[in-house]
Amino acid sequence: MPLALKSDQVIIGWWATAGLLDQTLSWKAFRQKLHDTHYATEKNLRRAGAAAGHMWRFVRDMKMGDLVVVPNGPKFYLAEITSDALYLPEHAGEDTS
Repeated sequence: MPLALKSDQVIIGWWATAGLLDQTLSWKAFRQKLHDTHYATEKNLRRAGAAAGHMWRFVRDMKMGDLVVVPNGPKFYLAEITSDALYLPEHAGEDTS
């Protein structure tokens, strides 16, 4: 949360899955990328599907001007989307790409 507040960004995990901003990915390919990088040992696609649902909404459905509620323990923050989603590989080790 400190980095998000300092950089004025909404941050979501699944940092190891580069390429999710590729608009040509179908839903199944999007989910498969998350499965392969984060849930490869899972016998089914349930967890990857849940993660893909969150990420899909984050990178595909949220538009400029949308409001986002970000929970943080007993508090929450309200943010407005002011740009397209970004992938910042330099933050990969912190799970904040």
